[in-house]
Amino acid sequence: MAASFLGLQAVAPAAQAVPGAITFPVNATKAVIESQSPLRWCFASQSNCHHNYNAADIFAPTGTPIVSPVAGTVISATNASSGVGSRVQIRDGDGDIWYLAHMHHSPGLRVSSGQHVDRGTPIGVVGTSAHAVGTQPHLHIDMLPPPYTGRPSCSGAACASHPFRNLQPLLVAAYNGGGGVTPKPEMALQTNTGELWTLGWRESKDWNAGMKAGTSPAIAALPGDGYEVAFQTNTGELWTVGHAGNKDWNAGMAPGTSPSICALAGGGYQVAIQTNTGELWTLGWQENKDWNAGMKAGTSPSITCLPGGGYEVAIQTNTGELWTVGNAGNKDWNAGMKAGTSPAIAALAGGGYEVAFQTNTGELWTVGNAGNKDWNAGMAAGTSPSICALATGGYEVALQINTGKLWTLGWHEDKDWNAGMKAGTSPSIACLPGGGYEVALQVNTGNLWTVGTFALKDWGAGMAAGTSPSIDA
Repeated sequence: MAASFLGLQAVAPAAQAVPGAITFPVNATKAVIESQSPLRWCFASQSNCHHNYNAADIFAPTGTPIVSPVAGTVISATNASSGVGSRVQIRDGDGDIWYLAHMHHSPGLRVSSGQHVDRGTPIGVVGTSAHAVGTQPHLHIDMLPPPYTGRPSCSGAACASHPFRNLQPLLVAAYNGGGGVTPKPEMALQTNTGELWTLGWRESKDWNAGMKAGTSPAIAALPGDGYEVAFQTNTGELWTVGHAGNKDWNAGMAPGTSPSICALAGGGYQVAIQTNTGELWTLGWQENKDWNAGMKAGTSPSITCLPGGGYEVAIQTNTGELWTVGNAGNKDWNAGMKAGTSPAIAALAGGGYEVAFQTNTGELWTVGNAGNKDWNAGMAAGTSPSICALATGGYEVALQINTGKLWTLGWHEDKDWNAGMKAGTSPSIACLPGGGYEVALQVNTGNLWTVGTFALKDWGAGMAAGTSPSIDA
């Protein structure tokens, strides 16, 4: 039995799958959808949404065709003018249960229980049947992962005890891309046997590569469907492995430090490291460069690739100050950092970048083009924050607070995840293309977990003490 977490029952690794590409379920042009007023969308995360759990409403004129978002089997089809009205449940190939409701009871549903449907199969039309009567015509849609075999009979806040999946990234991707593919977060970690593993929604792989004790890998999602991982080997060298190729860079790294990697806008990747002489180096497809910048012992750089090309790196200098260097300019931020901690940097969607770090007083600060802010959040000793740029603008930060819990703070939400983290480890956050974010962390039992707007999952993977995972989408 998986552990209880956030008040929910976590699904074991083999049981939970994330859906692939979906078809937008309301078969109308964008012009039709965007003509709806006052609402076009309603997600659980929005203040104007009444669900109180992960669900979505899509508004369209009465009679607009509704199609199946996935391929699968209809497990129930009820045509009704009472209760929640005409509704359908579909089980897809991963076992996820998709629920579509409030469809018009006349002319009725176009599918029946036991029928196979493909993506795009017509199943009904938009309406306001049953208790949706009197509201603007819309489709209600929600989804539950295995081991659920059917949707429980609940509505509103009563549904909050069930782990409904946040469909916003999937629906936005499908709407914008005509059936876009779901985000595929992937993680890299050092296992409790000292090996490099990658786990996620792209693939799970043991790279048969030994890592230096106390160091962590870094992962970057590549354009398309691949990724690249940078890590310090058990001989103290920088290596990269992944879909862009495997390479020994013949670069010795400082003990107890980890690399950082990002995907370049023009293709390929760039890596930043602290060398075994204590200097900042960048290596990769754009250039190999010694920045002649001394770094604080035991700290690691953070690199972000800029949308217009090039990259920027944040470091703690050997005088304990925060610096940024790179194609967006070099800057001494006159900000003292806590010894043994590292900054994190993210290129912003609207241009520029933002840096998150633990100050020398133990507080979380962010500085950069989105503004400078003291978050009044005390951080755990020896830990570092992680930051990502939200698709909708702004950023989100993940950190281990001084009580040992995971928190996220930023433009999307401020949230205490009630998740205990292993002492001395740091979370990693990835912002998703369709909106929201996902965080990877080592929990206080030593296992890898992910939490966020995408999925809650115990990966059943033991991590090496004192190491942190890396996630990207």
